[in-house]
Amino acid sequence: MSKPKCVALVPAKAHSGRLPEKNLRPFVGEKSLLDVKLEQCKASGVFDEIYVSSEADKVAAYATRHGVDFLLRNPKWSSDATPWSEALVGLLDEMPVDDDTYVAIVPVTTPLFHRYGDAVAMLEQDSRDSVMSLSAHKHYFLNPDFLPINYQWGPWHSYSQNIKPLYQMNCAFWVAKKGVMKRNRFQVGDRPAFFVTDATEGMDIDTLEEFEVAQLLFQKRFGA
Repeated sequence: MSKPKCVALVPAKAHSGRLPEKNLRPFVGEKSLLDVKLEQCKASGVFDEIYVSSEADKVAAYATRHGVDFLLRNPKWSSDATPWSEALVGLLDEMPVDDDTYVAIVPVTTPLFHRYGDAVAMLEQDSRDSVMSLSAHKHYFLNPDFLPINYQWGPWHSYSQNIKPLYQMNCAFWVAKKGVMKRNRFQVGDRPAFFVTDATEGMDIDTLEEFEVAQLLFQKRFGA
């Protein structure tokens, strides 16, 4: 049986509301988050094609430098006023692949995650139709009404190593067939596998503080 086609979609907006030029500013040396992510995607060897999607023409130069494809997206898909489900379908429709192609959505804002081969391989487990990445948290959580979620007060209180973890969709990685994503209007299917990352691997960058922390962790983890 031949290996199914799997391509990477690397969304790269030129603007960011909380951290200007987040995806394009220098992150490690002269390399931006986009540069780092494209290098990681290529090094994984798992993607048949890699597409960078942006509303900004200047991002095309990054794709050219790394020898990958560039898709000039409709600016509407970059607007915070556009519902994510609508933007996702729009981005997928702009990709020149058929609905049976596996599409991995690979945000540039998670530079500590690079295990794409391991994640894609999970599609072979028990007829799974998609994979999403999660972070596990063994901390003491309260709900919006300030009541314990995964532990109890009083004599029933447990040490943190004994409580059940709660899981966060950490936005490091999703993969499913293009047609499945369009049908569900989300980036997972009906039978997802869950790829659990370590404590910092799935860190997503939104703010300057997170950007600077990720720089330190990246240097420690990869020696860059």
